[in-house]
Amino acid sequence: MSEKNKNITCFMVGFQRVFVIIRSDIKNPYNVDLLKIISKYCLLLKEDQSTKFETFKSEIDSIINEHDEINELIENALKIYEVNPITDNLDEIYRYLSVISDTALEVCSQLRQKNFDRAYDLVDAIHCLPEALISKKQWDPKTYWKIYIRPYREKWDKQFLKNQERELLKTSFFKFFRHIC
Repeated sequence: MSEKNKNITCFMVGFQRVFVIIRSDIKNPYNVDLLKIISKYCLLLKEDQSTKFETFKSEIDSIINEHDEINELIENALKIYEVNPITDNLDEIYRYLSVISDTALEVCSQLRQKNFDRAYDLVDAIHCLPEALISKKQWDPKTYWKIYIRPYREKWDKQFLKNQERELLKTSFFKFFRHIC
């Protein structure tokens, strides 16, 4: 696999691990900064595919260096020396980076408003997406939306990511249909 594939895999694993840490202490004030960095790197990856995971780690480190209680936990979570498997699902990952970014920004908004239960549920709904996207064979977009996003919608926001879901699933259907014909 290429260096690009490995880099993207590292980002997805890193995003997932940071989401889990945020979820474990949803009220911690540094969470907003961590989520902004995730959102930023999702957009950078989508625009410029040469963005390096080490740069992301450095930005995360600069945030957590001020927070001794979480510093070691995040540093260890982002020590990604070997990733297996290295993804070959780049097209799908690039399509979903805006979903990860939009969700991270929505969590920021909820945290600023001190809606901690809602923020927790949203991080819970998104934390597994990066890891799920890595696995091309097991990735099923319809299942993801049904199991993770719909319960959040039912509880908090009926329209959350509704347009993105429609567009992504429609594109997946047409891509699949063209592939089998």
